[in-house]
Amino acid sequence: MKSRAHLTVGVDAHIEAGETGAVLPFVLLVVAALSIMAAAGFLMAGLANESAESHQLGVRAFHIAEAGLEELLGSTRGAPPPTSGFAQADGTASLRSEQLLALPYFERIFRVESTGISSSPRFGLARRTVGALLHVSDPPRFGAALLAAHELDGAGATGTISGTDRGAACPGGRHPGVVAGLTAATGVSAGSGIVLSGAPPRATTSSPVRPRRLSGLDWEALLGSFGPLALGSALPGWPVVGLPPAPVLGAGGSGRGTVIARGDLILDPGFAWRGAILVGGRLIVRGSIRIRGAVAVGLDSATRADTTVLGPGPINLVFDACAADSASASVAVPPAVRPGSWFERF
Repeated sequence: MKSRAHLTVGVDAHIEAGETGAVLPFVLLVVAALSIMAAAGFLMAGLANESAESHQLGVRAFHIAEAGLEELLGSTRGAPPPTSGFAQADGTASLRSEQLLALPYFERIFRVESTGISSSPRFGLARRTVGALLHVSDPPRFGAALLAAHELDGAGATGTISGTDRGAACPGGRHPGVVAGLTAATGVSAGSGIVLSGAPPRATTSSPVRPRRLSGLDWEALLGSFGPLALGSALPGWPVVGLPPAPVLGAGGSGRGTVIARGDLILDPGFAWRGAILVGGRLIVRGSIRIRGAVAVGLDSATRADTTVLGPGPINLVFDACAADSASASVAVPPAVRPGSWFERF
């Protein structure tokens, strides 16, 4: 017969064994759940990092696209090129332009798009496109050796005003080798010894003469584009020289480039120039001068009732197509973004 003590020990051992069998699966279940949660946490953290890196890649592509567009706007005068490129350390941009509309006075509307491309070994390429509509003023065209919005007083003067280049059209240029000698509402006054030649020697236009309609030269926009240029100041490349009020240029003022005189301009004997001379007011010639290029006078509408004096001379003004091309490009007004036209495409 078993003792009571023996029975008690047997029952306790049985209970402990049963409890051990129930707890072990529960512990394993908890450990598995914690492992799954930890793995999910690591996965979510990895996905978040990947999402942030992918987002940053797209942001870089966006900034590259914007930088390419800004570079185009800052470096272009006149119409933008059909295609161009831009590069920086973290990516490149490809730019495209398309003309949408032609306006009066040699102006046009273009749509320009810049697509920025950024890459990473993990995510490959990211592309973002931005763009805008541009209001473009074409570089002015010099259709005559002398464009005059003033009456011309050549009494007693001698010399030549020729629209025929000594060579030919500049290769790849915008100007032909032969233009009109003089474009004006009236001819040179009676008693002048100045000989006109070109195709035609004198082109008659309406009165008053409108230089912007004839050449696309917007005087106010031109002055606003360059600001207050000082005497002798010049932009890189082809020089653009601004003159102070009431300037007088003689032999010591000779050179090349584009001269901008806001008011009247007096030319003394010995003056020689290759390029363009743009005068808001009157041109007064007080002796022998020599110009290869193109001259436009009376560009400021407030001075149209004045008279340009071409004597006594002799004046030797001969059109130069290459000089006209360089001068035209140098005074082209930068394109302007049309308000509200900026867009983004993913």
